[in-house]
Amino acid sequence: MSEYLTARDHSLRVPGSSMGLFFPSENRFDGVLSRQLEQLKAQAGRGIAQSDQELVKNVAAVLAELSKNSLNVRSYFPEHGENPVTGFISAYLAGVIQDAAIRRLDDVALEGADHLRDLCRGLIDHQFYLNALTQTERLEQLATISVINLNDVVLQGAVRGLSDCLLHNSFRGYRGSHITKYLLERLTRITKLRLDSPLGLDMNKVSYSIGPFISPTEPSSLAVVSSQLADAIAQLSRSDNWDRLDGLRSAYNELHDQLWRYLADIGIESVKKNSFLMHYLNSSLEQIIRVHVWLLQSIALPRMEPTDMNTAQEQHIRDSFRDKIRENISWEITGVYSRIVPAMFEHKQLGYLDETMETQCLFAFWCIDVAMTNVSIDACKRVFVACLQLLQENAPDPYRSARTSINIAKIGIYALAKEAGDVVEFAVQRYRELRTLFEEKYSEMRFVGDFGSAEGDLMEERSQMVFTTHDNIFFSTVRTEHIRAFFQLVD
Repeated sequence: MSEYLTARDHSLRVPGSSMGLFFPSENRFDGVLSRQLEQLKAQAGRGIAQSDQELVKNVAAVLAELSKNSLNVRSYFPEHGENPVTGFISAYLAGVIQDAAIRRLDDVALEGADHLRDLCRGLIDHQFYLNALTQTERLEQLATISVINLNDVVLQGAVRGLSDCLLHNSFRGYRGSHITKYLLERLTRITKLRLDSPLGLDMNKVSYSIGPFISPTEPSSLAVVSSQLADAIAQLSRSDNWDRLDGLRSAYNELHDQLWRYLADIGIESVKKNSFLMHYLNSSLEQIIRVHVWLLQSIALPRMEPTDMNTAQEQHIRDSFRDKIRENISWEITGVYSRIVPAMFEHKQLGYLDETMETQCLFAFWCIDVAMTNVSIDACKRVFVACLQLLQENAPDPYRSARTSINIAKIGIYALAKEAGDVVEFAVQRYRELRTLFEEKYSEMRFVGDFGSAEGDLMEERSQMVFTTHDNIFFSTVRTEHIRAFFQLVD
């Protein structure tokens, strides 16, 4: 069949989407190809009915190989951004995989997810972006079937397939095809569907099924895609390969264009369920913001003299790209957490509040480093508002507000070390206000970690070994005199 397709290149009668829309009477398909595909479909149907997974896997493998071989075969009716031949064959492939998944033939469904992923990547390489979008939709449908069947194993295969396509499209994709946008939308919908499903919220199961997308340790997760793109941009920024560099910058911008919306949606759903996914979200955002800051510093190159049109255009693109990175930092910190933190108090799910406040503190440090003091102040304000809500009458833990407020002190001390005066002033005022409110409400209360012992605790921690990124950055920058100076300003 592959040889037949090759021989019929540019003469195979397989209508595309435009023909189906405007000339429905011409929807006649090549007879030889149609008969063979129907026979394969019938064989797969018999295998599914008898639960013969090996037979069905063989049929799916044949259809997958035929789909990949058809990528270089064009129909008699050419279409822009589409290969009707591949689209026709892949429809049979997807039908077999979905029927097998519905009948709970997990081995077939898992291999099928790999077939759809590989086909999608091949379509991206050939710039058949309409067909590629169809394959991503089929992977989402496979994920939905797995959730309905309460099957985390097949769900993990579908999510991994979509994540692999996201990584591949970021480096090999066609600019302006919006595949990245649709992939992120599909992965976000699947994540929310998994959290709302009867599959349960067991930490290991959730991390297994959704981890390929949101866990920063997975090879094609969102954080890893962002890191690899940034690394490639930093390496090429010192070369003269401006066309390739511009393509990578466009892919980076497309990845982060509306990313904060998707992450905020996932975060709110995770908070509602008090899911371990909130930890993955914090970890992913920590890595993403770190990459933004690193890239911003890495591409701070000397300005080029506008000797010709190309150099002037490249300098303008560099400046615009740096501004876009700053915008991404702002949205992916303020835009995401200004929604997540209030949701924690609204739904009374404070299990990940301490981790989230430490993350705000870390983001404030990095923003101070790149002179984004407005974002640092916003992060400090979120910690302050959280501490105020913890001080309310119905707060179950009166100690928590005081212990959480140490993050405000750390932001102020770090800003003092970096000479960020606006941040220092804001942190001093907010910390002083919290201390006054706490002492008015709990005048007789003394405990480890309260406002009175905060300065001494930081001094003691500075002399000890630290392991977290947050503490490592803080204590490697701050000296003893900075800690003393901050608390003197508060007094």
